[in-house]
Amino acid sequence: MSSAATNNNIPFDQMIVAGANGATSEEALQVASSAIPTGGEDDKQETHEPESDAKTPKPTKNFITSYREYADIVEVPAEAHEAVAMAVIAAVLNRNGVEIKHGAIMVPMDFWLILISESGAGRNTLLSLATPLLRKSGLQDLNQTMSWGSEMALYQSLAENPCGLYIWPELSIALKKLAQPNFGGAKVWLTDCYDNFDVPPNITYRKTGNKDTPPIEFLRPPRLNIIASSSEDWLMTNLVQEDTTGGFLPRLVLLKLNGMEKDVPEPREIDLRLQSELIFQLQHINSIRGTVLFSKPVREMYDEWYRKAKKRFLAQSNPALARPFFNRLRNQVLKFAVIHEVAETQTLEVSVSSMEKAIATAAKIEEVIFALLPTGMNREGAELQKIEQRIKEGKVDGVSKTVLTRAFQSMVWRERNQRIVTLCQGGAVVQFQRETGSRTAYVYVHKDYAEEHKVKFPNDKT
Repeated sequence: MSSAATNNNIPFDQMIVAGANGATSEEALQVASSAIPTGGEDDKQETHEPESDAKTPKPTKNFITSYREYADIVEVPAEAHEAVAMAVIAAVLNRNGVEIKHGAIMVPMDFWLILISESGAGRNTLLSLATPLLRKSGLQDLNQTMSWGSEMALYQSLAENPCGLYIWPELSIALKKLAQPNFGGAKVWLTDCYDNFDVPPNITYRKTGNKDTPPIEFLRPPRLNIIASSSEDWLMTNLVQEDTTGGFLPRLVLLKLNGMEKDVPEPREIDLRLQSELIFQLQHINSIRGTVLFSKPVREMYDEWYRKAKKRFLAQSNPALARPFFNRLRNQVLKFAVIHEVAETQTLEVSVSSMEKAIATAAKIEEVIFALLPTGMNREGAELQKIEQRIKEGKVDGVSKTVLTRAFQSMVWRERNQRIVTLCQGGAVVQFQRETGSRTAYVYVHKDYAEEHKVKFPNDKT
């Protein structure tokens, strides 16, 4: 009897886990026997844990900590490896139907991570370390590729493979691809899939009389997880205002990797002992199913964070731009807590300690968001911020126009001059004139140092 025939009685979500991995019918039935009942609402109110096996004890080490030790063989900061480990856990849980009950709503484990670093930071190597673990853990089918040639190809791919982890070493390439005319409204469609439990409507895209192309049918809502990376320059160059206002960028977990402090002239070999431990941990995590319910102490801790964080976001200079990021971060914190708990105990019973870790993770994300908000989350805003930051580095003495020209000589001179004018008109920078015999020199001082500059250089005129 064929594999398809023997799996007819296995719930659809378990067929993806077991059948797609090439499991035998017996293995698939074992997976199905530990699945969540798919009956009514009462089933969703319970937290289900994987059945324990006396011969297969639970892992005793924290998956995130172990992965950091395993992958920390290049210059990138260790926090980057921790973030990748969190994203991998989220992807496994998401495919297995783990959801969070948050009051009246349910929250899936969609987790879109972007690591922002300087150019040449070894992002490809960083992300490639995760894929062998997935393959050796029997989760190779979880890793999906962005091999779409058109908008319809994207829809067809997600109809056939609705759950997956997409690894994009350069986010800007993905953004450029989705911005191409032949991708139409694909980016908006993907954005709408995030944390959405609605099954997308079927798509009919070609009618030719008697030979209509069959419609693309969706049997379940796509559950997507993304690990992407980018340099800040490339990211800002490829962003458009709609990426923020339309909700795509706020859905991303933004983590900026600062500095390359470590010296690693030659990456060490992979520790096979650690790799085996991680494979064992991943296989156990892959057995977790259920709905997450937070205890009263955990909810109280989250409530306190929520109220304080909301005030911080709305106190930003551009609260309209900040609000969409808070609206997503408030649910991402819940996901962080689940991930930290699963990494530590392989259960869905979230502890106060895991919520504390989640709030600490959120603080890092919040710091990145607040640093990027002044750019307006677009290319022009980022270019203005670069010039403002260079002038601010001049402190009380300021920066001459000659120095600014040399620092930003790659910019078209008209654009450079207009940006300096914009900063002066906006009050971020003050222009001083200094007489130097036969000519007038222009000195630019950041607003924070303008009054001190007047005292130190009384002959400079504004």
